[in-house]
Amino acid sequence: MSVALSHTRPLRVLHIIDGLGGGGAERLLWDIVRLSDQRQVRHAVVTVFPDDGSFVYAERLRSVGAYHQPAAGADAGNASADSGLAHIIGSRLPSSLKRPLKPLRDAAVSLRNRINPASSLSPSKPELSIEATNDSASLREASNGSSPSSREQSSFEDDVTLQELIMEGVYADAVARIGQEYVRFRPDVIHGHTFHGFTLGLFAKLVFKRPVVYFIPALFSQLEDVEMGWLPRQYERFHPWVDRFFTAHRSELLGKGVPASKISPIDGLVDLEAVERVKGERERHRTEIRRALSIAKDSLIALSVGRLHSSKGHEYAVEALPSLTKAFPNLHWIAIGAGTLSERRALEERARALSVSEHAHLPGFIDEPLPFYAAADIYLRTPVYESDNLSSYQAMAMGLPIVGFETGREAELTGKVGNGMLVPLRDAVALSCAAEQILRLPDRGRALGELGAAYCHAHLDSRRFVSMLVDAYKALHQSPCEQ
Repeated sequence: MSVALSHTRPLRVLHIIDGLGGGGAERLLWDIVRLSDQRQVRHAVVTVFPDDGSFVYAERLRSVGAYHQPAAGADAGNASADSGLAHIIGSRLPSSLKRPLKPLRDAAVSLRNRINPASSLSPSKPELSIEATNDSASLREASNGSSPSSREQSSFEDDVTLQELIMEGVYADAVARIGQEYVRFRPDVIHGHTFHGFTLGLFAKLVFKRPVVYFIPALFSQLEDVEMGWLPRQYERFHPWVDRFFTAHRSELLGKGVPASKISPIDGLVDLEAVERVKGERERHRTEIRRALSIAKDSLIALSVGRLHSSKGHEYAVEALPSLTKAFPNLHWIAIGAGTLSERRALEERARALSVSEHAHLPGFIDEPLPFYAAADIYLRTPVYESDNLSSYQAMAMGLPIVGFETGREAELTGKVGNGMLVPLRDAVALSCAAEQILRLPDRGRALGELGAAYCHAHLDSRRFVSMLVDAYKALHQSPCEQ
């Protein structure tokens, strides 16, 4: 049974996330923290992995008091002290939890064996952008799913107790950080994100008896693509322990047996106030970004946003460049996103082979990409698994016409809203033809783009989503649940 909040204390939410790199999931977490009404809810963030220098949102979260882990290169403390804290957490478990818990043990063993068979000490840390959709289901609906009963828990037979699992090594450091933050912050709700946040969110629920919320990070096909295919199987097996799932792809969770009453949409991911501020200085951004790229001030810009992984399909934009630059000699393509050296080189080498390297620009990860959207003329949406996502929503909000691949996903908006054109998957020729068709319109597709902007203003405001998410936190905290 939840303890009622006082009239003076805000609700407290503890977020567990793999890291704080530049992906969409991390950006969404930052938006949740910064856009929340501090009078109603406070947030704290724990990462599964320590900062290796890639945590672009760490300082922002630290500046608002939501993140207390050491910065990259700082002394993270004595490892034995962390292990000692994990032991203390284990020794203080209520007697009802000091019993074999086969589901949690299996989740950790599956994670260890499937991600890094050679070692039980180093789970992998992939990055993947979260998707979003427009679904009218209410976030205010309280969870009707039931937690496993004591009888179900006690029926599991295994020789590994929860405390032994904690000390097994896979999650020892993360468990120590979660324990430290729990003692400091005393959360009312646990919110798991990305990959390992699922299993550790279950751990936190079982130990601390708090409701747990979990954001599905991507399509199941995307999870398979980055060797995280074990996660959907864990959703199917352990969903009774999760109080609320948020996803862009409701049908996938329904197919795993998750009750519809436990599923809410991830939508409203555009900071419309920030978009309008940037729009107000559009001409300045168009001039400054072209100057920074050393291209003519009347150049056309085709923009793509997403990490340089093959799942984002940037190679098809490169393949489309020769015909596009033949039709528009002043056209330049910009792909914003982090990537490995080999991923970057592959795109650059292909651009050179096609004699379009002077028209292809890969500036890497950009902390605040909205000025690039303001400077662009068209958006190329080339991911091969997902449809519309956080990056293309920002293009919609900025009023850019979109050309994208038809992936058949339920998160598709471009086909529904009519703010661009969809072409067959992985077809670079069709991508080029559609972009050319739009750019040859008298207004270069601006009227199409305004359809997307109008839709975003009506449905995709991030402040609305955060407000509804806070209502969901409150409903879960106030609802009695079996632990």
